[in-house]
Amino acid sequence: MKTRYMLPLIPFLFTLWSCTSSNPEAKSTLESNLTEDLKNDSIIEYCYRMEQPFENEEGRVDQLEMRLIIKADEVTGHYNWLPVYKDHRQGTIVGTLHDSIILANYYFEQEGIRDTAGMKIVLKKNGIAVSSDRKELGLDATLPLVECKDTEQEK
Repeated sequence: MKTRYMLPLIPFLFTLWSCTSSNPEAKSTLESNLTEDLKNDSIIEYCYRMEQPFENEEGRVDQLEMRLIIKADEVTGHYNWLPVYKDHRQGTIVGTLHDSIILANYYFEQEGIRDTAGMKIVLKKNGIAVSSDRKELGLDATLPLVECKDTEQEK
């Protein structure tokens, strides 16, 4: 049962890991502010996104995205896997920040089933590394830092 869910995720996650941001200017500006922002007590927001276009299907893109809102050491946000041909996995993150490492719980829904997983999110200048002890869920990924944009779905 576990293998059935993991096998389709492996190529997708590997491809996501190997991609880079499509907007280097926005990425550079955000990178320079990361360390300084984490020192302040203000509310800060960071967005991460990975897109994987299909080779022969123009306009079709699998997406993996995370939005983090950090206030002091409290972290909230969302983490969504939005594949074109599969059910989406969408959920929220609640955790605590310690020295650029977020330990969080991920509350998500996929295929009509609600579940929870512990996550470790390592903040880096140019992105994040996400890992979970529940390897069968395929939550592990490396996502580049991108400019946050409001969308109708997030409001």
